[in-house]
Amino acid sequence: MDLLRVRRGEVVVSKRNIFSPGTSFGAPARAIIEEPSAAIAAEPVETQGEEAQSPPLLNINLRYIGFIEYTRSSQKITALIILEGQPMAVVEGEVVLEGIRIGKISPQELEIIMPDSTARKFSLEGE
Repeated sequence: MDLLRVRRGEVVVSKRNIFSPGTSFGAPARAIIEEPSAAIAAEPVETQGEEAQSPPLLNINLRYIGFIEYTRSSQKITALIILEGQPMAVVEGEVVLEGIRIGKISPQELEIIMPDSTARKFSLEGE
């Protein structure tokens, strides 16, 4: 028995055209979205004259509890934080949660950049 022998059989014709949205060659294509859903139609549409509603603020559980300052090698500061109950040591530019990164670190306060590019500041806790 030769395993490499190719069997020649009948040519199979495809039952549908994969490049057309219809289910078969003869069936007409149907629209994907016929009418907007009730949820979409009920959404308020913002016009130019109205004030935009501010999106809800992202609540972040962060405490700035200390810092480590490196003076000999560079002027960098490492912040010691508690984020969502987990202690962390972070530096400027580090991403701590999805879309949330550390902005500026100073001995007095820590700045974080939110996903919508707004900055929030947290003061050093203690004394």
